[in-house]
Amino acid sequence: MLEGEVHMLPLLLASLASAATVHDLSHYHELPEGTVAWTAGALVNVRASLAPDAPVIRRLAAGTRVRVVEQLDDRVEVTIGATRGVVARELLSTMGRIADLDADGVEERIVVAKEANGQSVTWLREGTQVERLTIVPWEDPYLGEWSIVSAEQAGVPLLRVALGQDSCGSYPTSWLSYQDGNLREAIGIVEWADGGYGSSAEVRFEAPGMVVLHEEERGEDGEVVAQTDRTCALLEGTFSCS
Repeated sequence: MLEGEVHMLPLLLASLASAATVHDLSHYHELPEGTVAWTAGALVNVRASLAPDAPVIRRLAAGTRVRVVEQLDDRVEVTIGATRGVVARELLSTMGRIADLDADGVEERIVVAKEANGQSVTWLREGTQVERLTIVPWEDPYLGEWSIVSAEQAGVPLLRVALGQDSCGSYPTSWLSYQDGNLREAIGIVEWADGGYGSSAEVRFEAPGMVVLHEEERGEDGEVVAQTDRTCALLEGTFSCS
């Protein structure tokens, strides 16, 4: 069986459930020849040709690596090992990695993608289990960068996903945890800017399982007009702030 290929394996799909530079997917719709991409869907059909109703020759689980041969509009010809076929562009992402996010000795496949509706989601696959988590409720953010925060620093390993400005003018960042088979947003911040006005936020990992969330608001002249510090404690994979 090829990497990520699924025949009759059961997949549990849960709704809401080292740094790397990535492409801005809102402006990087075209995938050049040779690009390594990752499948972003619980089961992704690989078809025999560019026709939307062409026979399905493979079904790939989330987090399967493919290599781009050619893109034609919203269809992408790819190779998976010795297999060659066509995948829908919206089911591919250039932002994927393999990491042991729950520190259980088994690596997970993690893919962050912007779906056709404009929302950003994380797909995580561990064995035959697949988790899907909407990480940004607003539409049309673009993918910026991500990194891993160690358990020694945060209390549990966290995946930091920093996104660019969305259609509302906000810049969201999420820290995701994966514990006991549950993918969660452990903590999230939203920053915004409009001329001199704006807000900024900083997550400070003071000790394992404890963070301080420092937030500032700026007035029209760009000067800080308000600031707060909130202490957040880790509980069941998420940080609760006082």
